[in-house]
Amino acid sequence: MAHVTDSREAYNAKGVEWLLVLLHTLSDGTPGQQGAHPNRGLTSDYMTPSNHTIQNIPGGQIIFDDELVTEPSAKLFDAAAWGTRATAHSEGRSTVWRVQVQKGCWLLKHYWRGGLVARWVSRRYWFFGFGSTRMIREYRLIADLYDAGLPVPRPVAALTQRHLILFYSGSLLTEYLEGSQSLASRIRSGAANETPWEAVGAMIRRFHDEGVIHNDLNASNILIGPD
Repeated sequence: MAHVTDSREAYNAKGVEWLLVLLHTLSDGTPGQQGAHPNRGLTSDYMTPSNHTIQNIPGGQIIFDDELVTEPSAKLFDAAAWGTRATAHSEGRSTVWRVQVQKGCWLLKHYWRGGLVARWVSRRYWFFGFGSTRMIREYRLIADLYDAGLPVPRPVAALTQRHLILFYSGSLLTEYLEGSQSLASRIRSGAANETPWEAVGAMIRRFHDEGVIHNDLNASNILIGPD
């Protein structure tokens, strides 16, 4: 778990309690997290944090919060399997789904390639072990930040599915932040002048102070909660 020093625990800035920074599109490189734990290599026998469990499935692996998920399977990450309970929403480079569950909502996203390589390979990445996959790394990072008290959504589950031995694809489920709006949407709506820019900068600095550097930080990855 990422350690929060006394000085950071005392951090307070007006308005940041409703500013939510969401790490939703880490780049192909390993996300910077110098202030958190180093990469530990997640495998099926990896000592996961409390209430986080790893489930091997045919050709893949799921890591999940067993307080939120009781029956882990690949169907959790299939928007079609949710039927009318899944609502599509476009933000950034791809579509995400807001999924209605018994207690609240989850957000489902699939990982898509960016840049020129996306013209030939849309969703597959080179496989170098489950612990190195983008979705498991992001799940672990968000779990650490959530446990440290930083304003990120609670991670629900992550799926890594292998293809032809050399490749993998995957998806991530997090809790949905009710009433939140991306900074990009806020700007498009004409509310740029009402945006608390100093609070945005202060919150980004707070993440940097924890050693977390977002490799693709943009207005679509910053969420602002209700006033």
